[in-house]
Amino acid sequence: MWLVLFLSGIVRSAMNLPGGVQRRRTYEDELNMRSLIKEGDLISAEVQELKQDGGIALHTRSMKYGRLSEGQLVRVKSALIKRQKKRFQILPCEIHAIFGNNGYIWLSEEEPRKELEEPGKNTKTPKTSLAGRRRISRLRNSILILNEMSMTIHAQTIMDVYTTSEQAGLSEFEVLRQNVREQLLERVRNRRNH
Repeated sequence: MWLVLFLSGIVRSAMNLPGGVQRRRTYEDELNMRSLIKEGDLISAEVQELKQDGGIALHTRSMKYGRLSEGQLVRVKSALIKRQKKRFQILPCEIHAIFGNNGYIWLSEEEPRKELEEPGKNTKTPKTSLAGRRRISRLRNSILILNEMSMTIHAQTIMDVYTTSEQAGLSEFEVLRQNVREQLLERVRNRRNH
């Protein structure tokens, strides 16, 4: 995941056209790029090239990449995120997660948008349900606990904290209390050892 600070790192030829259309990109496409993404947008993209001047070229050519909305971004220490082949995962609590090598984890109820919408086209982003927001909040707080305790972060460890907090009858907010966090992690460790 990348927060778009400026558009010079993303060229039009490295993006999927609206509707997944496959054709040669034109100069007009390049000029209309800001109608698809703009500074401040959060996108999922692959690093295409690391430049010698320190710049990064990103691309979103696959339908699984694009602008992210209606979810929660969690920032953690990148060294704690377990390297894995599958970055896009559906967790057992029916929340979609994207694990970035850069320490960003995206959580959303809906599958991340598969394509960028066409300029001027009125497409409504599905709103996250209250139950979905609560699951996302519990997941976020579970991730923050793992990060604070410098534990490896991947789907299994997140779900261990998530389910243990549910079984303990804790609300999604109570898990962040200092005394509760330590007890919760002790329960998780005991579960894993048995």
